[in-house]
Amino acid sequence: MAKNPTPPGANNDNLLNALESIKGLLEQSESKLSAARQSIKKATPDIDMLFTDPAEEEVPVLNDIVIPPQIHKPGEQGIDPLVLNAFIDEMQIKLEKRVRETLMQSIVRAESDIKKQLSAYLNQLRKLINDEK
Repeated sequence: MAKNPTPPGANNDNLLNALESIKGLLEQSESKLSAARQSIKKATPDIDMLFTDPAEEEVPVLNDIVIPPQIHKPGEQGIDPLVLNAFIDEMQIKLEKRVRETLMQSIVRAESDIKKQLSAYLNQLRKLINDEK
């Protein structure tokens, strides 16, 4: 039995649609990647800060941090500002690290999804091309 001949432009329309879908996907992935790059750039600490010599930094002595117990009036704050600042600095470092790790995981997932979608579109194109032969 002979196959029904397809109209001459039918497969071309399918190919064009598939190519336009790939083009849209590439544009979308490029915008996602540029947004991710900007987020990573914002989350990355200053390079000079990473390579400072620990000997140059002043390490506080325990007596400088610990304050003697005092009886505080109601409403007075009994926390040493140096201790509080050290805690905030440490918390900031941990939060920046967490944000960077989360962004990297998101980028890896986005890249994987984009590769799967592109592969599916390209496989459709291959199938369309092979069906024309």
